[in-house]
Amino acid sequence: NKWNGLVAELLENRADLTLTSLKVTTERHAAIDFSVPFMETGIGLVVSLRPGAISTTAFL
Repeated sequence: NKWNGLVAELLENRADLTLTSLKVTTERHAAIDFSVPFMETGIGLVVSLRPGAISTTAFL
């Protein structure tokens, strides 16, 4: 895989560690080491419904 962003920074030794909410996937786990999670949180989205506004699911 060709990585970019935080994973690329780690793999190319431009960073020693990163603190972020990065989802652990099989591919990422094979490429970099993850610590044991110390906290799990959910992601929420709050929108205002207005007539004529773009659909709240338009980004899907």
